[in-house]
Amino acid sequence: MRVTGFLTLLLLIVTSLVNPATQEPPAAKARPCTGEWQGTIIYRVLTKKEGTAENNVNVSWWNYQGFYETKAQLDGVRNSEGAAMAFVRAEANEKKEWGSRGKGVCYRETNHSQDVMGVARENTSAFSVTVNPRTREYSVLAPTLMVYASGEHVANSSVKGTCNNPYNKNLNQVEKIERYQLSDDAPVLMGKGQIDPAKPDEIAGSETEEHDTNRGKKTVTIKWDLRRCSDK
Repeated sequence: MRVTGFLTLLLLIVTSLVNPATQEPPAAKARPCTGEWQGTIIYRVLTKKEGTAENNVNVSWWNYQGFYETKAQLDGVRNSEGAAMAFVRAEANEKKEWGSRGKGVCYRETNHSQDVMGVARENTSAFSVTVNPRTREYSVLAPTLMVYASGEHVANSSVKGTCNNPYNKNLNQVEKIERYQLSDDAPVLMGKGQIDPAKPDEIAGSETEEHDTNRGKKTVTIKWDLRRCSDK
């Protein structure tokens, strides 16, 4: 009797483990997608600025490079107010190098470098996928986040040439940087296209634009790959 009771109890435990009815449903089943877009939207901004300048006193130069990217994951869910939501991860970094060199018998040469990077994550409704049902034309607007970066600024200043002043000394400094703000900082680019009648619930593509600004050359790219779930 003890053996039979033990086998019965074991059978009940095994049955409960393999029975789907006893398993917690996946999150996707708990919040079904109805008529919303699912997939990814990637938004990227590359920045480059370099040059030199010279006058009667010194020669200066600069080289700036920046990277900013957001990747939005759309799961077809809405918030309590009915707005479509996306989980967004933003990554950004900026590297600056600049310096100057004086002219004359005794002069100072100074070099600076600044390197910062950071990551941000957020659930947001600040994006859009709109479709004109009459023309089947659509537009995609990517979400962007402010990234708070950290890094350091290094400055080196050296005395060059023939200098007789004993107070002219070399200077070296390293400064930590926190909560340095990095954003897309470029004209907004929207993805546009027309839905293929043979694939009415699929849109994908990419667009790139270049802009010359006073902050450098900006190369902006948006990529999207989306599928619309059933609205039934």
